[in-house]
Amino acid sequence: MHRPLEVETRTNYHHRPLERIGGGADVVTGEGLCALARQHASKLIILIVVALVIATLSTQHSMNGSDEGNFAGALDPGNGGSDAESIEAMSECLENIDFEDFGSFFGGVSRRDCAAFCTAMPNCRVWQHVATSGGSCNTRYSNHTGFVSMHAGVESCVQLSHKPPDMTKFLGVAHWQGCYFKSAKPFLLDGAEEAKRLGARILKVAFNFHEPWNDYPWNSPDWPQEAWRTWTPPPEDIAKHPYWKSLFQMDFDTFVLIVYSNVARSSPDPEDWKSWLDPWYWVFKEPTAEQLRDETAQFYALTEHLLTHYPGKTFVLQMWEGDWTLRQDLPVDQRFNVSASVPRALADRMVKWLAARQLGVTKARRAVGSKAGTAKVFHAAEVNLVWASAQELTRKGHGGRRQDMVTAVLPRVALDMISYSAYDSTLIPEASTGAFFESIRFIQRMHRRTPEAPEKCVYVGEFGVNTMSTDWDDSMEKIKNTVNVGAAAGLAFIVYWQMYDNALNPKGKEHFGVDLCDSRMVAKGPVYDQQYLEGFFLQHPDMEYLRPPASYWTKMLQGKLDET
Repeated sequence: MHRPLEVETRTNYHHRPLERIGGGADVVTGEGLCALARQHASKLIILIVVALVIATLSTQHSMNGSDEGNFAGALDPGNGGSDAESIEAMSECLENIDFEDFGSFFGGVSRRDCAAFCTAMPNCRVWQHVATSGGSCNTRYSNHTGFVSMHAGVESCVQLSHKPPDMTKFLGVAHWQGCYFKSAKPFLLDGAEEAKRLGARILKVAFNFHEPWNDYPWNSPDWPQEAWRTWTPPPEDIAKHPYWKSLFQMDFDTFVLIVYSNVARSSPDPEDWKSWLDPWYWVFKEPTAEQLRDETAQFYALTEHLLTHYPGKTFVLQMWEGDWTLRQDLPVDQRFNVSASVPRALADRMVKWLAARQLGVTKARRAVGSKAGTAKVFHAAEVNLVWASAQELTRKGHGGRRQDMVTAVLPRVALDMISYSAYDSTLIPEASTGAFFESIRFIQRMHRRTPEAPEKCVYVGEFGVNTMSTDWDDSMEKIKNTVNVGAAAGLAFIVYWQMYDNALNPKGKEHFGVDLCDSRMVAKGPVYDQQYLEGFFLQHPDMEYLRPPASYWTKMLQGKLDET
């Protein structure tokens, strides 16, 4: 769930005009590049062969066995240098784009991003190569390390080294709370159907972070509020509710679920805020062996249920923003403080808790075996403060003092997947100059994969821009940069925050007396007036058209980007 993040601003790179590329080579047209290619044809053949050999060798250093051979494995210590040197030596430059930005995947990022990123690093160069299409040369940036490193000053016309992902299977949408709705259907299904109508095949929902009537309150009379007020059922029982059964039968490929056990659930005390956070029972005191066994058993039961009832579906069971979770036992002014120090004892407890959840999923997968057919279930942890820790390592060449989840927890517990709630590196000035890429690489390095982990096992669980912002160019640039860099870095998928706006801006908070549109808003009614909304959404039923950022994401979801 998006929470505004006050990030410490650190300017590590400086934008410089894109005047030259390729170690001093002037920018030339596609026709000129083709002429140069013909002129240097014999040299080019030799260079390409050498480049392919180097590229093949570089894939052997890709991290964790994931599909990253074409992307240099920038944080792989096996590449013969320190982490800082490895980052500076990146010559792939993150992007493939064309000059005129036609709206295709490779036209997704402005040229100055790549130039600014590379010119700030002494060993990084911005290069171009081109792809032949219909007999003409289309100018591109190269992100193939082997090709780039061997072609000093040589421009050539060759095929791109990799293909972009199928955007219809790479991008998803979150549906969690909401200040308004479109139809009279139960709100969980209303938002899901709207996401599906826009083209989403990946849907992220809050399964039981709160009581379900709190996160999906509108038009939902069948939530058993009275029965569940004093006892919240375990996840498997919740999955059998008609609303959830209807959702899981919808035509989505992947469901990302925010899931917790009911190990410590009890009737919340309105005067004790900690009692409302019982999914985080382990934060406030050491979990008992019995609690951890129960945690494992509940994730086993849920995994077994999903594997045996929903063929063809993939489920990712994750927790919400672990770095905030680790801070919830700190003084109130530190709980959402980016710079707050996390006690080692809390990291130790999180390791035990995550291991118990993962064990349940792993044991159920192995027990069900081939009977699962085409159904898949994975377990994930979500990090949300990565960029600061990544900077400490990449700038200093060694570990620092920060104790965030990515450094204090991930290396110590094997997990199927890692979700990255990526506001800390995508909505800051450094985002266009490498922060997001470095953060992904840092997660990939710290992640201890399970044997059953999917090939691409890191994904963005939350990313979004303010649709209400009048600076649409900035919003579009952030979207394009995030999508292109995420694809180049080997992410499994990216989830956009979100379907309907779920938060109120300061004016809305003052008017309605709440900050989030949960069950407290039912008595007040839905909020359609845009002057009260925070602005993070794809769809607003009262709008005659989608604003440009939302329209762009939607066209990517539908695979219609070239129709812009």
